Amino acid sequence: MHPIIRLVNRNITISINPGFLIWQVIFPLIWIFVAGFAYTALIDEVSFGTKNLSYPAFLASGMIGFNIMNSTLISGIIIWNDRRHGMFEQIMSGPFTRSNYIL
Repeated sequence: MHPIIRLVNRNITISINPGFLIWQVIFPLIWIFVAGFAYTALIDEVSFGTKNLSYPAFLASGMIGFNIMNSTLISGIIIWNDRRHGMFEQIMSGPFTRSNYIL
């Protein structure tokens, strides 16, 4: 199996655990539905340029950004651990060029 495919497969396997799924999927949905609709009485609409968004729609876009940043943080931690424990040196000693690992 190609080393990049193995790395992607490993990262997906590591990422899919119940705690991670609760944090990445269920927690934002609960936050949007509970807090979003609870605060609608206080914050009816949010002005965004010339458009007005409902508060749950405004909160959903923020949660998407939060999930993207959190996912990149987790990926960065995985890469940092790989470098710390010498995984990159093991991969780079293979018969591939550096561009093969990026592609």
